[in-house]
Amino acid sequence: MLLTRRVAETSLSIAAIAAVFSLGLIPIALAANPSRSDRRTQPPAQQSQISKILRQGDYDSAIRHFQKAKAKLKDKCAIRGVDLSVAAAQATKKRFPVRKTKLQQEQAFQFYSQQFDRLAFADKLCGVQAQQPSNLSGRPTNSKPVSTTAKTIFQAILPKLYQRTKIPVRLPTYIPENGSPQMPSANLTSVSANNYAIILGTDPECVGEHFCRVGTITASKLSASAISLEKDYRQAARFINNSLITEERRSPDVMGPVTLARNLKGYFIPWILADDYTDAKITWDEAGVRYSVAIRRGDKESLIKMANSAIKPPMAPWLGRRSGE
Repeated sequence: MLLTRRVAETSLSIAAIAAVFSLGLIPIALAANPSRSDRRTQPPAQQSQISKILRQGDYDSAIRHFQKAKAKLKDKCAIRGVDLSVAAAQATKKRFPVRKTKLQQEQAFQFYSQQFDRLAFADKLCGVQAQQPSNLSGRPTNSKPVSTTAKTIFQAILPKLYQRTKIPVRLPTYIPENGSPQMPSANLTSVSANNYAIILGTDPECVGEHFCRVGTITASKLSASAISLEKDYRQAARFINNSLITEERRSPDVMGPVTLARNLKGYFIPWILADDYTDAKITWDEAGVRYSVAIRRGDKESLIKMANSAIKPPMAPWLGRRSGE
C-alpha cells in the first residue's frame, strides 16, 4: 500500500481525515433483478396485509393472498417472487407446524425470510445468478461487477443478519471489482436490532484494515436526534475540502447529491489519499434508516450502480424487512 508523508503542525491532519472516512463513516433488499420503469408491485395496503399475516404465522392465509397477488402482476420476476414466497411458506409450515406464541411466530417468520432469500439468490430466472456481468464503468479499475457472485459473498452472513436486525436489510447485487480479480468476502462486523455493518475485504476476517478492506455496507435506524442527511454530508465535505488535500490527493469525481433508484436522494463522497486511499461512499435515507455503500478508491458511477442495486424492490415486496414497512 502506498504511504505518504505526514504533514506536521496542523490542527486537522491528513491522518485524522483518513480515520473519519475509513472507520467513522462506514452502512439486502436482496434485489433479484434489475429495476425497470414498468415494474409493478402490490400497493402498500396489500403489502402490509400480507406482511402482517406472515408475522402472525398464518401461512395458509398467506399462500391464498400470494395467489391473489400473482393474478394482478405483469412483471415476470414479481410473479416469480410469488412462486418463491409460496415455496418458502410451505417450507415454513413444515418446519414450524405450531405457531401459536409470539416467539414461535417470530421464529417461523425468520425462517421464512431466510428460505425466501436462499431461493431468490439461486433462482435461475430472476435471481442473482441470472444477472449478466457488463462493463458499466468505463474506468479500468472499476470496470466489472461481481453480481454473479453475490450469493457466495453474502450467503454465510444472512442467517445471523436476519436473526438479529429488525431494520429493512439492503445488500447490493452489484459490487465493483475495483482492479482486483479476487472476489471479496463479507464480514458482519456488527449487528443489532437497529443497525448493522459489513466489511467487504480480501480476507473473510478483515475488520476494516487498509491492507484488506475493499469496501463497507452499513445501515442504522434514525433516532429522533439524528442529524439530517444534508448536515451529515456537509460535515464530510469540510474534511474533503481541507486545504491539505491537494488535487492529486483526491478523486476526480465531484462530490455532491445524487438521484438514486426509486427517486431517492443520496450524497456521494469521493475518496482522498491520506496515509492510504479512503473509501468513496454513497449515503441515503430510506424508510427511517440511513444506509451507505462504500468502495475503497471507488468511482462515482460505480458507487451509484452499487447503491441502486441495493435499493431496487425485492421480488416479494410484502416482506416488511426488505420493503421498508
